[in-house]
Amino acid sequence: MSSQYLYTFLLVTIILLWSYGWVLTKIGLSYMGPFTFAALRFLLASFAMILVLFFLKPARPKGTEWIILFIVGLLQTTAMFLLINYGMMFVNVSKSSILIYSMPIWSGILGYIFLHESLNYYKVISLVVNYHFISEQKSHFFAHSFRKPSPLF
Repeated sequence: MSSQYLYTFLLVTIILLWSYGWVLTKIGLSYMGPFTFAALRFLLASFAMILVLFFLKPARPKGTEWIILFIVGLLQTTAMFLLINYGMMFVNVSKSSILIYSMPIWSGILGYIFLHESLNYYKVISLVVNYHFISEQKSHFFAHSFRKPSPLF
């Protein structure tokens, strides 16, 4: 098998696995609350990571790197997935995944405004096309009423 076919196969595989994660999350939320589901998900992921680290034996973080890791883990991973799980109780899988993956649009715009990052021609075209796609979907996003909240745990 040529490397191009291998890369294509791996790309399609990761897209399918990543996409199916949203479906599994929605199924899991029908059996337990969003915070319990997130806790179990990260507990299982922690055990898997411990096994990987045991065999790879990478260098350990030093000094203030632990603080940065803790803050990133708390905000970017824990808080984000708790809020995603909570939000998925009220919308369907397609709505939640499209909203989550619209983040690059807002990151690009906010990076330009607050961090003075440059936007070249291709970045602007990408932002416009993605914004257009999301705005075309807005009528479908909120066409159905939201469900009543269920217990958190």
